[in-house]
Amino acid sequence: MSEEVQIKGRTARQGDYGSYSMILLDKDVEKYQIECIDIENFRNGKPVRDLALTTTENITESSKKYDSVYDLLDDRRTIFFKTKYEANKIYVEEARKRHKIGLKLLSSIKSGKIDAIRRILIEENKGVEGSSVSRTICLMDATGSMSHLLQKSKNTADIMFKRASTILNENNIDSDLFQIQFVVYRNYCCREDKILQHSP
Repeated sequence: MSEEVQIKGRTARQGDYGSYSMILLDKDVEKYQIECIDIENFRNGKPVRDLALTTTENITESSKKYDSVYDLLDDRRTIFFKTKYEANKIYVEEARKRHKIGLKLLSSIKSGKIDAIRRILIEENKGVEGSSVSRTICLMDATGSMSHLLQKSKNTADIMFKRASTILNENNIDSDLFQIQFVVYRNYCCREDKILQHSP
């Protein structure tokens, strides 16, 4: 905003009239779920897709008229950061749990509790056991328009993984019999080694 005010000031020095235009690169506003059609609709006085957060933090779509392009940008930016904030809260909560486990391990190491150390390390470093193995691949869209949902996808995958373990344990099935791999694909303009990435 401060840069824009400065640019406006430079177009009209010493009382002379000036003009300025806002140029938006579609790739820059893509992460805010603003598409070229939204800008065109605004310019033509048509309603623009309205993205609204629901109580479950999902995004619902309707249409809305904006008074200015600033209102459109601000509305989408606000929605973007609200969804990002909610996803980050879940991530921070998970990180807090992992941190507590780490502190418990350090405390056990300091006090020399070998059994507790062994239990924590076994639980945290479990690999796949058994001959009958289920393999699952989670494919995630990490292109520009979906990048804001990537953290949310990771959080959801973590919840899915934990629920699957719980269900297997409740049915007396070894929860270490399945593997999960994450694969993300990116925009075509990415380098060859970045366009498709996967976990081990």
